[in-house]
Amino acid sequence: MTVVIAPMQEPVVRAQANLRVASNATNKSIFERITMKNRKVIVGLMVGTDRDGNALVAVSRVWLQKNEPLYPKLAQESEDRERISYTQIRDRVKELLKNRDDWPAPRVLEMELERAEKWLEATEHIPSQLFFVTLPKKEIARIDSPGPSGIRQAQWAWFTGLESPETTNATSISKLLEEEHVPWRTESPELGDRFPARPQDDREWSARVALFRYSYVEAIAFQGTNDLMVRAGIRDATLELGPIISQLLYSQMQSLLNDLTRQASSKLTDDSKPLWLQAGIREAEKLGKDYMRATSVTASSRNGEATVESSFAFRLPDDRWETIWTVKETQDANRQDRKTVERIEKDPQIESLKSAFAALGSGGNNEQIDQAIRVGAATMQAQQNIDSQFEKVRQRYMKRLDLPLLLWETSLR
Repeated sequence: MTVVIAPMQEPVVRAQANLRVASNATNKSIFERITMKNRKVIVGLMVGTDRDGNALVAVSRVWLQKNEPLYPKLAQESEDRERISYTQIRDRVKELLKNRDDWPAPRVLEMELERAEKWLEATEHIPSQLFFVTLPKKEIARIDSPGPSGIRQAQWAWFTGLESPETTNATSISKLLEEEHVPWRTESPELGDRFPARPQDDREWSARVALFRYSYVEAIAFQGTNDLMVRAGIRDATLELGPIISQLLYSQMQSLLNDLTRQASSKLTDDSKPLWLQAGIREAEKLGKDYMRATSVTASSRNGEATVESSFAFRLPDDRWETIWTVKETQDANRQDRKTVERIEKDPQIESLKSAFAALGSGGNNEQIDQAIRVGAATMQAQQNIDSQFEKVRQRYMKRLDLPLLLWETSLR
């Protein structure tokens, strides 16, 4: 599954995952301990893997100053990378502003240009709270992790500015966070903008601009099933349940007719490529767009499940399309809220579908229809959950063109 790695929000370890183990009873730290083969230990949080395959670790600048003799050199290298990053932003935004017709509200770009120019003109810069350390994966010997709960505590410890959290045990950190009334048990804070900016290759830049365009220019989104995609009218528009339930009932009616005529039902050929995503890309290209979000629904009244899958994709400069976010969720039709089911039942389109289905000989037996409606409710719930997840991603990457860090697993379509 393709996911956007949200630094310090969902710190999923992919680099050296086989070396990552749960902390033992004697290690009460809420941070991850990365032990190198030369026995050096880095205390921080794993973020992901950079384009060169190296592990990226988030550490506190204060901790690094106290524990790394090479900190002055690392700090200078980081500032050099920041200068490259802000120079990139300045030059790239200027290029975007040459085509103002593509940006109905260019002020968001102008603000980014001003921010970059201000940084480049300044003689001194406020050091970032957090720092990226790049580690070659082959040099990592072991990663001790406190688990998801401990990682959330570590994130909040940084967010709230607790003193020396890396050397404070989990019990004390938990007590301090409770006193601050932070929701560390269920939520993660946003720390993406507390890092220094890093240079971006054309691939990452294209992805950021695509997310910016989705937020500030036009939300290009499609919805459908299999290889049929239609344009959604507004951002994260609610799925049209009428066609979905109609499809379920049609499938049931077709099965009934096949039984009467003794025709074998046809099966779709298994294809490893998602047809719905390819269809969304084709529709975006017809509109002359180089980004889009596609949402696919697969519903079955037979097994009582509804699956919704959604992706955000963009076109690279070489015309290839790549997905940077994909989420899939399945809901059980038999576990849906009764109010949602009743709301769907009252839809006039559903009433006509019931009549059409009854005309084929189902009589007063509405069991199949009721099941289709419950599947429709499951579809609605799955889509709402996925929309919520995408909205969090969109909100994170609509503020700046350099942070938070944007990494994702390669997934070419």
